Amino acid sequence: MLTNIRKKISHLSFRWKAIVFIASVEGLFNIMFAIIVVSVMQNNLEEQFFKRAQTTAQIFAKTTTNAVLATDIASLESFVEEVMTNNDIRYARVIDTSDVLVEHAHDQELLKRSFVADTNLGGVDDNVFDTFATISEDGEVYGRVEIGLSTDLLGSTITQIQLKVILTGVGEIVFSAIVSFLLGTFLVRRLIDLQKGSKKIAQGDFDFRINDEGGDELAATARAFNDMSSKVNSLVHGLKQANTGLDEKRLMAENDLQLAQARLIQASKMEALGTLSGGIAHEINTPTQYIGDNLIFLRDASQNMIQMVSLCRELCVEARKNGVLVHSVDEIEKFTESIEMDFLIEEIEDAIKQSVEGVGEVSRIVRTMKDFSHPGSVEKSHVDLHELLETTISVSKNEWKYVAELEHDFAADLPKVSCYPGELKQVFLNLIVNAAHAIGALEKDNQDGVGKIQIATKHQDGWVEVLVNDTGGGIPHKIKQRVFDPFFTTKDVGQGTGQGLAIAFDIVQNKHGGVISFESEEGQGTSFMVRLPIS
Repeated sequence: MLTNIRKKISHLSFRWKAIVFIASVEGLFNIMFAIIVVSVMQNNLEEQFFKRAQTTAQIFAKTTTNAVLATDIASLESFVEEVMTNNDIRYARVIDTSDVLVEHAHDQELLKRSFVADTNLGGVDDNVFDTFATISEDGEVYGRVEIGLSTDLLGSTITQIQLKVILTGVGEIVFSAIVSFLLGTFLVRRLIDLQKGSKKIAQGDFDFRINDEGGDELAATARAFNDMSSKVNSLVHGLKQANTGLDEKRLMAENDLQLAQARLIQASKMEALGTLSGGIAHEINTPTQYIGDNLIFLRDASQNMIQMVSLCRELCVEARKNGVLVHSVDEIEKFTESIEMDFLIEEIEDAIKQSVEGVGEVSRIVRTMKDFSHPGSVEKSHVDLHELLETTISVSKNEWKYVAELEHDFAADLPKVSCYPGELKQVFLNLIVNAAHAIGALEKDNQDGVGKIQIATKHQDGWVEVLVNDTGGGIPHKIKQRVFDPFFTTKDVGQGTGQGLAIAFDIVQNKHGGVISFESEEGQGTSFMVRLPIS
């Protein structure tokens, strides 16, 4: 058979020999090229998919660690629901050491099957890549998370790449055959150039170009080859850009998760503080109740005693007038003078009154602290912002009372606002504390005396506005664009985390549909404005 083929080829003209030879070489090249390109791209896509699956599971496990340790089902539900917003994730499950805590899936059948982790995409037969990550703390495992990622998009992408490479290869074979027929004996020389270009492309040098000068068919072939290289180069560049885009999305997701973790940590702190405050309130309220009751008793008894002293004095006057019990009267008058009875009568009422007011102030401070640190409601409620602001001002008093005078101008007819009160308290606390720190830093440098913090409210056109002004050093122009960036701070290490204003921005704009903005002039102070819809 090979002998017959050899004989038939030997009877062909050189042009047809060239056509057969070039078509064979070109076909072989395109097959190899297609296999290499498709294989490389497929391996890269599968490797990226595998890394993404592992990274997603690890981040999910780290996010749920505290909630699993605390058996906080509500938080776990929130985390799983947030993860399931990614359409590529078909199901997500959180398991402790004994049982499933929370699980969700787009297809409930996926939750019924036994979980078997996939180690590579070759073993996936149901278009769902199963993976997991352990939940551990200090080397001890408390559970794990299981997720399933859809491989549909990866499979369709690989199929499209294969189709494009095949079509490109087929087109090249046909085009090369036509060119070889027209160019004849000149084809060999240009084939050398094509071979060089092919080697460069096979080596990954997609920017390599062969000489395509001239107006003949060989030059056109060279230009076609260069065009193919450009298309492949564009395709590779597009894949690299897609990878870069995925990295950017991953970083954004990590930042969002970090903010979510910061909010959860803050919420945990406030909840712990609320628990502590509740215990303190219970411990303090009992003795303060005794003290208050006893002070009221002493106040009433002192009035009776003062009246009795007055009667004794009248009795002494009558006794001295009648010359009766003169010695006893002298002793009583000496004793009253020695104890300064008139001063005691004059001061005892004020002393008891101030003591009663002091006990009331202790109870109010504990109650305010407990109310402020109480965990926020999961649902919005209509809240009087003035009461919320007064509570926040009271709680933050220790931050500003030594560096600033705080004034407020509350609108008389401010309507109630539908909001999450606990989270708004955190926003206003951050703004007041930042104002106090700005004034404190300025006074430390200039020693110009006490600064001023002004808080005002007003409403118009269905919105309420809360203004927080300070006389601090202002915000430098070069960092104004970064004020709300997560983890950005100008404070010294250990003085700030850069999360306060970022969390405030998220709470106001994302959770309440409001606006938070500021105006600042360096050296003059800063004014923050929070605008919230009434309903």
